[in-house]
Amino acid sequence: MPEILILEKLTPKQLEELITQISVSLSQKQGFRIGESTVVSHYIHSINPLHPEEIRILVNRDVGLSLAHQKSPGHVIHVDVYHEPALIEIRPLAVALAHTVRVYLNYCHKGRDIEPLLRSFYEQIAFRTGEGLESLK
Repeated sequence: MPEILILEKLTPKQLEELITQISVSLSQKQGFRIGESTVVSHYIHSINPLHPEEIRILVNRDVGLSLAHQKSPGHVIHVDVYHEPALIEIRPLAVALAHTVRVYLNYCHKGRDIEPLLRSFYEQIAFRTGEGLESLK
């Protein structure tokens, strides 16, 4: 796993700006694109079959209500990474994501014990692959 992750490279001001941009997009029922192939929102995403580079955000389908069996909307953040068909090693991706969540929580909760919150997040992270659903549990 690479030692340098994006959140660790950002200054506190840059991280705050990124958090604000993502938060504003989520509050406006919009998606947020990260890089060339990643989309973040509270909703189900789909690819436009006529234009695969276009990603649709289905604002009438909250991902928490639809897939995570939540009772109220807006509590699950859906991250899709679109890529060419290939076999993907999920474990290194899961470890990198877990590390990124830890860095973010340490930033947000400076000096406080984040372990219970971290465990809660880890239990809720799932990866859908062509072979099924995998989690960090």
